[in-house]
Amino acid sequence: VSDFEYELQIGYANHALWEDMETIYLMPSLKHAFISSSIVRSIVAHGGDVSSLVPKEILPFLKDQSCM
Repeated sequence: VSDFEYELQIGYANHALWEDMETIYLMPSLKHAFISSSIVRSIVAHGGDVSSLVPKEILPFLKDQSCM
């Protein structure tokens, strides 16, 4: 919820600066709603398998611990 609240605040601020600005929010399916970069980084840092949580193209970058 906090990510959405942050984006909502940004949307309101943008609208205050430019009245014609519209913000569109794309909501994930419930299957993916709990996934965040913080959760993925934590799982990887503790040696967990995130292959079911991220696209396969991202996995090589996560295996490189320098990105953490």
